[in-house]
Amino acid sequence: MIAEKPHTLYTRNGNDLLIEQKITHVEAMKGTILKIPTLDGRSLSVTLPSRVTLGYEHNVLGEEMSLTKVPRRKGIP
Repeated sequence: MIAEKPHTLYTRNGNDLLIEQKITHVEAMKGTILKIPTLDGRSLSVTLPSRVTLGYEHNVLGEEMSLTKVPRRKGIP
C-alpha cells in the first residue's frame, strides 16, 4: 500500500490537485494574473476574469495530473 504525504500547497481530490489562492477584493472585481507554482518547479501564469466570486474554481487545461493506471490520460476529461 502506498500512502500519500501531505503537500504544503496542494491537496488532492480524486485525480485532481487543488490549490487555494487568496486574492484581494480589487483583484476579484478587476481580474488578475496569478503565479501558480507546479510540482515540477515551473510557475504557471493563470489569468482570472473580472468579477470572480467566493468559491470560484479555475481548471488549468493541459496541466492535469497523469493517471497512473491509464498511461497518457489526465485527470480532467
